[in-house]
Amino acid sequence: MERSSLQVKEREEEGKTSGEGRMESRGRGCWRRRTGRRRSTQVAVVALASLLLSAVSCEWGSDPNTPGGNGPAAPGSLGASAGDGHVVVTWGAVSGAASYFVYYAAGATVSKTGTRAVATGTTYDVTGLTNGTQYAFAVSSYDGTDESGLSGVATATPTGGVGVPGTPGGVEAKGGNGSVTVSWPSVSGATGYNVYWSQGTAVTTVSSNRVANAVSPAMIGGLSNGTEYAFAVSAVNTAGESGLSGVKTARPGGAVATGDTVRDIEGNVYHTVTIGTQVWMAENLKTTKYRDGTAIALVTDSAAWAELTTPAYCWYNNDIANKATYGALYNWYAVNTGKLAPAGWHVPSDTEWVTLTNYLGGRDVAGGKLKEAGTAHWEYPNEAATNSTGFSALPGGYRVSNGAFYGIGSYGNWWSASATDASFSWGRRMYHTYANVYRNDYYVQNGFSVRCVRDRD
Repeated sequence: MERSSLQVKEREEEGKTSGEGRMESRGRGCWRRRTGRRRSTQVAVVALASLLLSAVSCEWGSDPNTPGGNGPAAPGSLGASAGDGHVVVTWGAVSGAASYFVYYAAGATVSKTGTRAVATGTTYDVTGLTNGTQYAFAVSSYDGTDESGLSGVATATPTGGVGVPGTPGGVEAKGGNGSVTVSWPSVSGATGYNVYWSQGTAVTTVSSNRVANAVSPAMIGGLSNGTEYAFAVSAVNTAGESGLSGVKTARPGGAVATGDTVRDIEGNVYHTVTIGTQVWMAENLKTTKYRDGTAIALVTDSAAWAELTTPAYCWYNNDIANKATYGALYNWYAVNTGKLAPAGWHVPSDTEWVTLTNYLGGRDVAGGKLKEAGTAHWEYPNEAATNSTGFSALPGGYRVSNGAFYGIGSYGNWWSASATDASFSWGRRMYHTYANVYRNDYYVQNGFSVRCVRDRD
């Protein structure tokens, strides 16, 4: 490790002469400087004087490794704050000190044999340390002639990266129609936030619902009007997650708004539902034509479907009787034309799906609020399904990229308009056995249902 400009060379070995002479011990704690002249009479006189004076006091200064003597006092109030590969050492000023020596060594103890650096103030940043290794630090003061003994020892362990962010403060929760909006100020060092919520007045990270990667203000939807809910926020970064903020409670009021209807190019009618700030179709798309009137290719043969690199649609099991309830299944090439939805509408992006599930309390619970309730179409147990949003998600199954059909009654699968690469695109899936909405990237050859969302004004 290369020393900083403030670091100084180690003191020369005892007994080695230099242009300034050398330090010579004369009794306990007593030192004097020898000039290097060797005339016997001078040595004899000095030796005799040294023996006489050592019984009373030491006139030549103090041992730089021994506290006391005529040197300055040792520094107090020592502190050590660890960072990424470095530790900042601080101490209290000493009267008469011209500079300070900072000693440090790996482990829990340090002496004047440790690595030494020179500081002129009361703080020093020791750099080039190994993350995860404990270091001990001590400081002495120097008045230009003598050095004090060492201060007390402080230890610190450098760590890589940033520390865990602080706990958010100033959290607010405001009720809306079937929703609560939670807001909070930013926290230094945080790269994201989690919102935890529960019915009642208490929140924990273990048993409460969680909205991950939340952005303030975050709207939690699909809640029961008039019911009290509790909310708390944590801050996160690569080092970990903070503790929870103080709990805020709020009661939603009003009802989830339901829209009118929309027609596609063929005249198929779809009911709509407003969920938060978005207006969605409440039924799967059924059209066999783009909104410009161009026909979409109907492909029934499994082998032909598996080889497709162009837009196509089909009915589940190639049975048009499934059209009225479940709508059509489209490959992603049809979605990617940008012409599949009626005018004024579009296939939702991955981000718009995230907005929907976050509004409903997160992906872990959103499925229950989106799925049609009961077992008329969903297989038992249709876990947690309440359809509190009016979205009426149905298990229309899907067509696998090899052309086979699978999952009607068990799964519902919906495309987003967002590709991950040339072969995959983001989609959503809901199951009869879970309350979740699952986000995955799927082969673009798969045949999925499509829900449309209205363009923003």
